[in-house]
Amino acid sequence: MAVRRDSWVGWALAIVWMIGLPCSARASESLRAGIAAAHEAEFERALGALERAESETLARDELVTLYEQRALVRFALGDARGAERDLTLLAALEPNRVLDGRAPPRLRAVFEQARASLGGRVSLDVAVARTEGSARVHATLIRAPAGLVREVVISYRLGASGAWQSARGDEVVIDAPDAAEISLFVIARGAGGAVIAEDGSERAPRRVVGTVSPEIARSEPDEAPSDDTWLHWGIGLGAGGAVALAVALGVGIAASQSTSDQTAFTGPTLRP
Repeated sequence: MAVRRDSWVGWALAIVWMIGLPCSARASESLRAGIAAAHEAEFERALGALERAESETLARDELVTLYEQRALVRFALGDARGAERDLTLLAALEPNRVLDGRAPPRLRAVFEQARASLGGRVSLDVAVARTEGSARVHATLIRAPAGLVREVVISYRLGASGAWQSARGDEVVIDAPDAAEISLFVIARGAGGAVIAEDGSERAPRRVVGTVSPEIARSEPDEAPSDDTWLHWGIGLGAGGAVALAVALGVGIAASQSTSDQTAFTGPTLRP
């Protein structure tokens, strides 16, 4: 399918207006570098920096930005399968995300299909079964594509004043007298330690009463939690970099049309 040059220029000009939010001083250095490289249409350098950012400390919204920007950069480089994987991770992490203004219709369609296929945001289902002298806690990830969650941590304590203890993994058996109340919360983390999903918190944990029962009660937080670490991101692109990016995205679409995308990744695929 032929793509009119003025369409690409239109997308490029849209970038200038749609993406211009300031970056936080607390942002990952590699994420900043990746954004700067994309601004200059240095896509190989941008990809390397974005991949390095996964090993740095990231807030959840930074990880959202990383997946979105890396999908666009990979597609610009002709890596349709890599772009698809990142968009599926993005759909699980933040299904209500409005894609970057640079994204052509083909990528927007992939994101919409991934969002529909997953059916919602990644979450945790926590089950607790108490038996005589112990309690088994099991955490199940819901709507979590491969590669999204890097670790699950279960934290618990006995009684209202006991010391918090933590165990990595999706299951832990706690030695607990039958009459002891157990408080617990579970956190799933992704790349950079970003919180992907959580069930309860240290301030508002789940509480399991001292009975032999598979049931678990959820406590309500004292106040609505706030997360002032969520940042808003954007890339301010000049006209020259924007046009170069649009042309590179055109090469990406041409490459995706000329090859068969036999990805092993579950979900929508980019097809000619």
